[in-house]
Amino acid sequence: MRTLALGFVFSIGFAASCVSAWAETAGEWLKKGVEAEQASEATSAINYYKKSIAGAKGEDAIAAESQYRLAELYFKEKKNAEAVVAFQKVIENYPKQEDWVAKAKEMSPVWLKYDDGQMDLKRSAPAGGHAIRFKRPAEGDWYVDQVQIYASRFGLLKAPEMDFFIYIADEKMKKGCKLTKPYSTFAKAAERWYTIKIQPVKVPENFYVAFVFNQTSMNGVNVGIDKVTEPNHSQEAIPGVHIREMTGTLEWMIRARITRIPIGRILELSEKELQ
Repeated sequence: MRTLALGFVFSIGFAASCVSAWAETAGEWLKKGVEAEQASEATSAINYYKKSIAGAKGEDAIAAESQYRLAELYFKEKKNAEAVVAFQKVIENYPKQEDWVAKAKEMSPVWLKYDDGQMDLKRSAPAGGHAIRFKRPAEGDWYVDQVQIYASRFGLLKAPEMDFFIYIADEKMKKGCKLTKPYSTFAKAAERWYTIKIQPVKVPENFYVAFVFNQTSMNGVNVGIDKVTEPNHSQEAIPGVHIREMTGTLEWMIRARITRIPIGRILELSEKELQ
């Protein structure tokens, strides 16, 4: 009986020491991760950060720092898909860790827009395109990877077997990138928001997004317009071909999502694309 009692006490003591060691280990894994990263041992650092996150039960400060450092390291190693997920986990899993959340949000995508979401008018552009100028943050490299447009298709019930174009261009509309999408993207229905994913396009500080629909008497697209109080940023334009300022304080309901972490092959602005 005495042997069993001693064994029981030893088991309890061993379990308690394991719990204490595990709680301390999260911080130690974090420290080892930082040291490995500073020594340019990325694979080891990633593993240490993951162990720190897994072991930091109830220690959100350690877990949030480890999660952020893991995301940042993925980005440095050009593992962009993993970096996007890892930064988002900082925001979603540790909302009370405000400093790390703020740093993670700096790496999150940003939607650029001028409209308030309410359509006041709608218009097609039979002789040109629907272009709007945006300004991204000055620091760092940024890429457009999604665009939104408030629109509806008119004409035949069935979408024509033809394409429309999305241009991303510099502020002088001398360099650009031309992307092709099918007309079937748009439904013949009431106006609504359409979100269109594109290959990431690296953009300068000031840039245009333009939609060109090659309208005919049988088919076209109406784009929503928002009345604004300040000078507008919109034009009826085909980059490199035709430019005309919108009259009044009217803005196309077109938005652009920019990101610092592009996923996929990156496209660059070029003069050839607008010829």
